[in-house]
Amino acid sequence: MTHQGWRLAEGAALDAALTALSRSSLDVLRRQWQRHFGRPAPRALRQEMLIRALAFERQAAQSGGLPRRVRRQLEAANSQVPASIAPVQPGTQLIRDWQGQAHHVIVLPEGFEYHGQRYQSLSEIARKITGTQWSGPRFFGLTSRAR
Repeated sequence: MTHQGWRLAEGAALDAALTALSRSSLDVLRRQWQRHFGRPAPRALRQEMLIRALAFERQAAQSGGLPRRVRRQLEAANSQVPASIAPVQPGTQLIRDWQGQAHHVIVLPEGFEYHGQRYQSLSEIARKITGTQWSGPRFFGLTSRAR
């Protein structure tokens, strides 16, 4: 039986699969991520986090995932913590250091400029810089979560 690309294992077999994950190389983990999620693993995830995420997915597939009640509670909790975005005036320069390189973005009246190209959203730029899905305002430090 399979679930989201995982072959479901019973008891000891699941333990063995999780042990094998913990001993896998970074390349093997990235290939497993690609097969399971259908997209490359985020470059920012270290080997330890890839192991944890893949192990969680395997265990969730085995047990049927989070109970609906828990999913609803998580969604409700997340909706009660709004993100606020600091206002930014056209002409403002946003600078973000990423992996030792400074990235400069200029806020335009409609959109943003990065490396001489115009973008509609900061998230497009953050994705271009990191190669992964990011909230652009969060990546550039414009959001804060209310506590």
